[in-house]
Amino acid sequence: GVPVATLIPHVDPRPLHGAPPYALGARLPRTAAGRAAWSALEGPVLRGVRQGRDEYNGARARLGLPPVDRLFGAISDRLCLVATFPQLEYPRPPQPGTHVVGPLLWEPPFGDVDLPGGDGPLVLVAPSTVQDPSHRLLRAAVAGLAGQPVRVLATTNRRPLPRPLAVPGNARLVDWVSYARTMPRCDLVICHGGHGTLARALASGCPVVAAPAGGDMPEN
Repeated sequence: GVPVATLIPHVDPRPLHGAPPYALGARLPRTAAGRAAWSALEGPVLRGVRQGRDEYNGARARLGLPPVDRLFGAISDRLCLVATFPQLEYPRPPQPGTHVVGPLLWEPPFGDVDLPGGDGPLVLVAPSTVQDPSHRLLRAAVAGLAGQPVRVLATTNRRPLPRPLAVPGNARLVDWVSYARTMPRCDLVICHGGHGTLARALASGCPVVAAPAGGDMPEN
Protein backbone atom coordinates (compact mmCIF):
# COMPACT_ATOMS: atom_id res chain seq x y z
CA GLY A 1 0.00 0.00 0.00
CA VAL A 2 3.00 2.35 0.06
CA PRO A 3 3.15 4.63 -3.03
CA VAL A 4 6.19 3.94 -5.20
CA ALA A 5 7.96 6.28 -7.62
CA THR A 6 10.60 5.26 -10.16
CA LEU A 7 13.64 7.23 -11.36
CA ILE A 8 15.06 6.18 -14.75
CA PRO A 9 18.51 7.84 -15.04
CA HIS A 10 18.62 7.68 -18.85
CA VAL A 11 16.21 7.50 -21.79
CA ASP A 12 12.97 5.55 -21.37
CA PRO A 13 13.59 1.84 -22.18
CA ARG A 14 9.95 0.88 -22.66
CA PRO A 15 9.02 -0.22 -26.20
CA LEU A 16 7.22 2.17 -28.51
CA HIS A 17 5.03 0.81 -31.31
CA GLY A 18 6.67 1.18 -34.71
CA ALA A 19 9.99 2.38 -33.23
CA PRO A 20 13.37 0.61 -33.07
CA PRO A 21 13.89 -1.60 -30.01
CA TYR A 22 15.66 0.01 -27.08
CA ALA A 23 19.49 0.05 -27.21
CA LEU A 24 19.79 -0.35 -31.00
CA GLY A 25 20.31 3.38 -31.41
CA ALA A 26 18.43 3.58 -34.72
CA ARG A 27 16.56 6.67 -35.80
CA LEU A 28 12.79 6.79 -35.80
CA PRO A 29 11.34 5.52 -39.10
CA ARG A 30 10.12 8.20 -41.48
CA THR A 31 7.84 6.02 -43.63
CA ALA A 32 5.07 3.50 -43.16
CA ALA A 33 7.37 0.80 -44.54
CA GLY A 34 9.98 1.62 -41.88
CA ARG A 35 7.40 1.52 -39.11
CA ALA A 36 6.14 -1.84 -40.39
CA ALA A 37 9.67 -3.23 -40.48
CA TRP A 38 10.36 -2.24 -36.87
CA SER A 39 6.93 -3.48 -35.81
CA ALA A 40 7.94 -6.96 -37.00
CA LEU A 41 10.43 -7.08 -34.12
CA GLU A 42 7.85 -6.32 -31.46
CA GLY A 43 7.08 -10.01 -30.91
CA PRO A 44 10.63 -11.00 -29.91
CA VAL A 45 10.97 -7.82 -27.85
CA LEU A 46 7.77 -8.55 -25.94
CA ARG A 47 8.92 -12.10 -25.25
CA GLY A 48 12.01 -10.68 -23.61
CA VAL A 49 9.91 -8.19 -21.65
CA ARG A 50 7.65 -10.99 -20.40
CA GLN A 51 10.70 -12.99 -19.35
CA GLY A 52 11.90 -9.95 -17.41
CA ARG A 53 8.50 -9.68 -15.73
CA ASP A 54 8.67 -13.36 -14.74
CA GLU A 55 12.14 -12.90 -13.24
CA TYR A 56 10.94 -9.78 -11.42
CA ASN A 57 7.97 -11.69 -10.02
CA GLY A 58 10.35 -14.43 -8.90
CA ALA A 59 12.23 -11.85 -6.87
CA ARG A 60 8.96 -10.54 -5.44
CA ALA A 61 7.91 -14.07 -4.46
CA ARG A 62 11.15 -14.58 -2.56
CA LEU A 63 10.31 -11.43 -0.60
CA GLY A 64 6.77 -12.58 0.10
CA LEU A 65 5.19 -10.07 -2.30
CA PRO A 66 2.38 -10.84 -4.76
CA PRO A 67 3.15 -10.98 -8.51
CA VAL A 68 2.37 -8.14 -10.89
CA ASP A 69 0.65 -8.66 -14.23
CA ARG A 70 1.75 -5.39 -15.82
CA LEU A 71 4.70 -5.40 -18.21
CA PHE A 72 7.57 -3.33 -16.81
CA GLY A 73 5.96 -3.82 -13.42
CA ALA A 74 9.14 -2.58 -11.72
CA ILE A 75 8.46 0.88 -13.20
CA SER A 76 5.81 2.76 -11.25
CA ASP A 77 2.60 3.58 -13.11
CA ARG A 78 1.88 6.32 -10.56
CA LEU A 79 5.04 8.40 -10.90
CA CYS A 80 7.98 7.72 -13.22
CA LEU A 81 10.70 10.35 -13.63
CA VAL A 82 12.76 9.94 -16.83
CA ALA A 83 16.02 11.78 -16.17
CA THR A 84 17.20 12.72 -19.64
CA PHE A 85 16.93 15.61 -22.09
CA PRO A 86 13.52 15.63 -23.80
CA GLN A 87 15.34 15.98 -27.13
CA LEU A 88 16.94 12.54 -26.66
CA GLU A 89 13.59 10.80 -26.18
CA TYR A 90 11.59 9.25 -29.00
CA PRO A 91 8.35 11.24 -29.38
CA ARG A 92 5.76 9.32 -27.36
CA PRO A 93 2.05 9.66 -26.73
CA PRO A 94 1.36 11.11 -23.27
CA GLN A 95 1.88 8.47 -20.56
CA PRO A 96 -0.01 9.09 -17.33
CA GLY A 97 2.38 9.41 -14.42
CA THR A 98 5.52 9.62 -16.61
CA HIS A 99 7.51 12.87 -16.75
CA VAL A 100 10.78 13.67 -18.57
CA VAL A 101 12.52 15.91 -16.06
CA GLY A 102 15.97 16.56 -17.52
CA PRO A 103 19.24 14.71 -16.84
CA LEU A 104 20.48 13.70 -13.41
CA LEU A 105 23.90 15.37 -13.33
CA TRP A 106 26.08 14.11 -10.50
CA GLU A 107 29.74 13.28 -9.98
CA PRO A 108 32.07 12.68 -7.03
CA PRO A 109 33.57 15.97 -5.80
CA PHE A 110 36.95 16.65 -7.38
CA GLY A 111 39.19 19.67 -7.89
CA ASP A 112 40.72 21.19 -10.99
CA VAL A 113 43.50 19.48 -12.95
CA ASP A 114 46.29 21.14 -14.90
CA LEU A 115 45.40 21.46 -18.57
CA PRO A 116 47.85 20.87 -21.41
CA GLY A 117 49.89 23.95 -22.28
CA GLY A 118 49.13 26.20 -25.22
CA ASP A 119 46.02 27.88 -26.52
CA GLY A 120 44.72 25.41 -29.11
CA PRO A 121 41.24 23.86 -28.95
CA LEU A 122 40.84 21.58 -25.94
CA VAL A 123 39.70 17.99 -26.54
CA LEU A 124 38.63 15.86 -23.57
CA VAL A 125 38.94 12.08 -23.94
CA ALA A 126 36.39 10.74 -21.44
CA PRO A 127 36.11 6.94 -21.71
CA SER A 128 33.54 4.81 -19.95
CA THR A 129 34.12 3.80 -16.35
CA VAL A 130 32.67 0.30 -16.98
CA GLN A 131 33.34 -0.56 -20.62
CA ASP A 132 36.52 -0.93 -22.70
CA PRO A 133 38.90 -2.52 -20.13
CA SER A 134 41.82 -2.39 -22.59
CA HIS A 135 41.40 1.40 -23.09
CA ARG A 136 41.07 1.09 -26.87
CA LEU A 137 39.23 4.41 -27.17
CA LEU A 138 41.75 6.22 -24.99
CA ARG A 139 44.72 4.86 -26.95
CA ALA A 140 43.16 5.54 -30.35
CA ALA A 141 42.16 9.10 -29.48
CA VAL A 142 45.52 10.06 -27.96
CA ALA A 143 47.45 8.53 -30.87
CA GLY A 144 45.15 9.98 -33.51
CA LEU A 145 45.37 13.51 -32.13
CA ALA A 146 49.14 13.48 -31.60
CA GLY A 147 50.71 16.30 -33.59
CA GLN A 148 47.37 17.93 -34.37
CA PRO A 149 46.85 21.62 -33.51
CA VAL A 150 44.80 20.76 -30.44
CA ARG A 151 45.34 20.18 -26.72
CA VAL A 152 44.26 16.79 -25.39
CA LEU A 153 43.21 16.06 -21.82
CA ALA A 154 42.68 12.31 -21.38
CA THR A 155 41.60 10.41 -18.29
CA THR A 156 41.88 6.74 -17.34
CA ASN A 157 38.98 7.11 -14.87
CA ARG A 158 41.12 5.36 -12.24
CA ARG A 159 41.32 2.17 -14.29
CA PRO A 160 44.86 0.80 -14.65
CA LEU A 161 46.39 0.72 -18.11
CA PRO A 162 47.23 -2.87 -19.09
CA ARG A 163 50.36 -1.56 -20.83
CA PRO A 164 52.13 1.81 -21.01
CA LEU A 165 50.69 4.59 -23.14
CA ALA A 166 52.91 7.00 -25.03
CA VAL A 167 51.60 10.50 -24.25
CA PRO A 168 52.48 13.05 -26.97
CA GLY A 169 53.55 16.60 -26.23
CA ASN A 170 50.10 18.08 -26.87
CA ALA A 171 48.38 15.75 -24.38
CA ARG A 172 48.07 15.26 -20.67
CA LEU A 173 46.95 11.98 -19.08
CA VAL A 174 45.28 12.03 -15.65
CA ASP A 175 43.60 9.46 -13.43
CA TRP A 176 40.40 11.43 -12.87
CA VAL A 177 38.81 14.70 -13.90
CA SER A 178 35.73 16.68 -12.90
CA TYR A 179 33.50 16.83 -15.95
CA ALA A 180 31.47 19.66 -14.40
CA ARG A 181 34.62 21.80 -14.00
CA THR A 182 36.32 20.77 -17.25
CA MET A 183 33.73 20.28 -19.99
CA PRO A 184 32.62 23.94 -20.14
CA ARG A 185 36.23 24.75 -21.11
CA CYS A 186 36.42 22.09 -23.82
CA ASP A 187 35.83 22.34 -27.57
CA LEU A 188 35.15 18.62 -28.05
CA VAL A 189 34.44 15.54 -25.93
CA ILE A 190 35.36 12.04 -27.14
CA CYS A 191 33.51 9.33 -25.22
CA HIS A 192 31.75 5.98 -25.41
CA GLY A 193 28.30 7.53 -25.19
CA GLY A 194 27.39 6.69 -21.60
CA HIS A 195 24.36 8.73 -20.61
CA GLY A 196 25.98 10.62 -17.74
CA THR A 197 28.99 11.70 -19.81
CA LEU A 198 26.86 12.56 -22.83
CA ALA A 199 24.35 14.57 -20.80
CA ARG A 200 27.10 16.51 -19.03
CA ALA A 201 28.76 17.36 -22.37
CA LEU A 202 25.48 18.54 -23.89
CA ALA A 203 24.64 20.54 -20.76
CA SER A 204 28.06 22.19 -21.11
CA GLY A 205 27.38 23.09 -24.75
CA CYS A 206 30.19 20.83 -25.93
CA PRO A 207 30.15 18.84 -29.20
CA VAL A 208 30.55 15.07 -28.83
CA VAL A 209 32.23 12.30 -30.80
CA ALA A 210 30.85 9.00 -29.47
CA ALA A 211 32.07 5.47 -30.14
CA PRO A 212 29.47 3.28 -28.35
CA ALA A 213 30.99 0.33 -26.53
CA GLY A 214 27.94 -1.63 -25.43
CA GLY A 215 24.81 -1.73 -23.32
CA ASP A 216 22.53 1.24 -23.87
CA MET A 217 25.27 3.44 -25.34
CA PRO A 218 24.03 3.13 -28.96
CA GLU A 219 20.62 4.28 -27.76
CA ASN A 220 22.15 7.36 -26.15
